[in-house]
Amino acid sequence: MKLHKLLGLNRIFIDVDGKSKKHILEKASKSLAETIADGDYKLYLERFFAREKLGDTTTGKGIAVPSICCEQIESPLAVYLQLKKATDFSDGLFPPVDIVFALAFPDKNNEENCKLLHDIILRLSNDEFCHQLRAASTKIDIYKIFSEK
Repeated sequence: MKLHKLLGLNRIFIDVDGKSKKHILEKASKSLAETIADGDYKLYLERFFAREKLGDTTTGKGIAVPSICCEQIESPLAVYLQLKKATDFSDGLFPPVDIVFALAFPDKNNEENCKLLHDIILRLSNDEFCHQLRAASTKIDIYKIFSEK
């Protein structure tokens, strides 16, 4: 699946002031809530924090891929955040992250969700792909990178 299908320009953020993991997950949750009819920002934030308690969501290459499942979500969605400054996302276990690709999945199709998550993590583990993302300076540039890969 082309990753741009999960994104919209309204869910791509550049130069985000990532003060903390909480601040970053709040921004992702608010973006999802604005996208989904009857979206519930607090529910999404609670789900992100519950997922983070299960284990670290960083790739070890300066990228975090937090994900949630929710009954309000009909098809997978993503929020892309490129941070101004790398932020600790793993309580010091891994290097700080400067890219967060937050995912929201329907509460069904768990096998499909796991396969998509695996594919996304593989893509975001590609050094060349990540270099292109980090070099991009506009939302449109980032969207194009996701549409080409």
